[in-house]
Order: sequence, then C-alpha cells, then structure tokens
Amino acid sequence: MLLPALSKARDKAKTMSCISNLKQLGAALLMYSHDSEDYFPTCNQRETTVAPVPAFPNFLRTTPWSARWYLAWHSATYPYIGNIKPYKCSTNPKDYYMVNYAMPAGAVVRAEPHRETLFWHPRTAQSIPRPGDCVLLSEKGLGSGAYILNGGY
Repeated sequence: MLLPALSKARDKAKTMSCISNLKQLGAALLMYSHDSEDYFPTCNQRETTVAPVPAFPNFLRTTPWSARWYLAWHSATYPYIGNIKPYKCSTNPKDYYMVNYAMPAGAVVRAEPHRETLFWHPRTAQSIPRPGDCVLLSEKGLGSGAYILNGGY
C-alpha cells in the first residue's frame, strides 16, 4: 500500500523539478535578453560554437559555417546557467536528446518559416504584439530541442 503513494510522491517531485527547470531557463532567456540589447536568442537549431551545445550528445560540435548562424537559445542561455541538468526534464523517458524544452518558431508552411514567426530570428520583447499571449519556452515533443514543440521532424 505504501508503494503507490511513494510512486505518486516521486512523480510529483519530478514534475516540480521540471517546472523549476522552466523557471531557470526562462530567467536565463531574460538575462540573455538584457545583456543583448533586449534581443531574445533564436529558436533555430543551427548555432555557433560559443558554449557547449546540450542538444546533441557530442556537445562541442563545430562546423565551418557556424559563424553564419544565430546563436540558438540553448547555447545562448548556457553561460547563464552553467549546468546542463536544467535542459532535461526527469519525467521524459527519451535519453537521446538532452534538451526537453523548446522556443516556438511560429507558423511553418511547407517547411519554411514565415518572416513573422515568433523566434525564428532574434527579436525584442517590444516587437511581440501581445507578449502576454506568447509562449517563450515550453516542454517539447520529439526532436532536437530547437523549435519543435509538438512532434518530430
């Protein structure tokens, strides 16, 4: 009789841990914004090599074209957190991707994002028409940890 109660308590603790992760990541996004002329980072997966990248198991990924891309949100926030644990929710059973949260890219049609999408490119909070209706960060479905909120590719 005690085991189901312990299991529920453990699940509740994991849920609270994930909520705490979202708060930490949200605070890191705001700190990044304040340090970057009020620009939020992009949701885009293609990042530079400024910080370790927790999206893939091979953290220090480098590419010859990396200087051309915007810094993805998880790389941009890493210096403010300094730990990869908050990027993964303990309730997520999938171990391959190390980021269980995502910033929304916005509407995508034919696999091409619209120019007016939320965080496909860096943008300021002032450029968001209704910030109270905007999701800055959320748990995500399968995918790399960039901008996929509800499923894989």
